[in-house]
Formats: sequence, structure tokens, C-alpha cells
Amino acid sequence: LTLKKPTASLTANLGLSIGQAGIYWAERGMVTDSTEWTHLGVVLVGTGSVTDEAPTKTDINVEEFDTPIYSIWDKASGMVYEGDIPDLSLDSAIKLLGAEKNVSYDNVVGLTGQTFVKEGMFWLQSENGRGIVFTNASLVANISGNATKTETLNIHIQVTANAGGGAGFEEKAVMLIG
Repeated sequence: LTLKKPTASLTANLGLSIGQAGIYWAERGMVTDSTEWTHLGVVLVGTGSVTDEAPTKTDINVEEFDTPIYSIWDKASGMVYEGDIPDLSLDSAIKLLGAEKNVSYDNVVGLTGQTFVKEGMFWLQSENGRGIVFTNASLVANISGNATKTETLNIHIQVTANAGGGAGFEEKAVMLIG
């Protein structure tokens, strides 16, 4: 047996997604050139992360065999993006935390105390033009961080990809842009 070496370079077509160029939000719908994306904010170095839980396997075993007769693969949860936005401005509080303007003061917003869930599409853009779009996303946020001389209070966001599909929406829950 002789194995033939590939003729192309192994690194020539790697789909590396390097760095984070921005995080954006849009109304849920179809991803097109005319989709209006809103910049969510800048993210602290080292806090932006994407996790995609590995599927779990359930084996169907019978007494007569040492190996499973069938395996069921289940994806427990969707892909998740998390990051810390060092911006407690009133606009960010309204956009990400669901804060409401105070009727008596222009420079005050109030948090409802309830979990605010923002529904739409989320785009994580990489520095080299690649990226990930959650076509049906839920964003929740909370204030986190440290109020010290060297650290910031932040709006911590967690964006979860939900199932895609439905009339007028993208069929797939997650799209890779490349």
C-alpha cells in the first residue's frame, strides 16, 4: 500500500477566523447585503468567546453484544457568544439591558429588575472578514466587573443561537461567513 501525498498545500485553504473586528445586531430575517446591522459595542480583550457544546452520545446496548447496536447523538444546546462591553452609557444600558429613560431626568435610566431578552440576529465579525452569524439569537446582559482604579464595570453579554427556520427567516441557526 502506497499513500499518495496531496498536491495542494495543507495550509492554503484554512478557514482561520482571526481576531474580533466587531459584534453587530439586526432584526431577525434573511441575511442580505441590505441587512441593517447595529454595532453593539467594543469588547474587552480576552473576554470575547464562542462555545459550541459537543454533542453527547447515548449507546443502545444489548446483552448479546459487547458493542452498542446503535448510538444516538444529541446536541444539548446551541452555540453561545460571551463578552464584556466596557460601556455603561445610557444608550448601551437601553440597548443591551432594556433600561428605560427616567421621565424626570434626561441623564438617568432605570433598570426594570427583570431579565431583558433581546431577540434578533447576531454577527461576530473577524478581522480577516470571516465570521459567524446567529440567525435567530437571544441576547441577555448583566452588569459585571470590578469598580477599581485598574478595572472597569462592564455590560456582560451572552448571546445564544436558537433554532433557525420559519417563514421569512434563515433556515439554518448559524451561518459561517468566509
